[in-house]
Amino acid sequence: MSSAKTADELNDLSHRIIGVAIDIHKKLGPGFQEKIYEEALLKEFKKAEIGFEKQKVVRVDYNGVNLGNQRIDLLVDGEIIVEIKACSKIITLFRDQVLSYLKSCSVFHSRAHQSTLNLFFRMSQRCKVYCSD
Repeated sequence: MSSAKTADELNDLSHRIIGVAIDIHKKLGPGFQEKIYEEALLKEFKKAEIGFEKQKVVRVDYNGVNLGNQRIDLLVDGEIIVEIKACSKIITLFRDQVLSYLKSCSVFHSRAHQSTLNLFFRMSQRCKVYCSD
């Protein structure tokens, strides 16, 4: 994990991640399970020397009491939460899910910049990306 990035650096990293995802979707196409797209992302991130943590566990606290844990698909370079979905329909729950990660992920509590990317594969012939800053 690297030190906190500027807004421009986060933007550049987001563009790199999106570019990798689009390239994977062009090569693989729709129809695979999430784990296949995740493995392809990991392979391409390693090749591009993009740091990541896979299936990062984050603790959820409420009034100082641990309620349990959540798993983030990928935490890229310690800065960007990436959630991978292989689905035919985008629902609000997916957005809410990554926002809950931001709330519970302590790595972001003192950061000025918080970013998430939802990568949707299996959307006919397109890969869709939704960002939140």
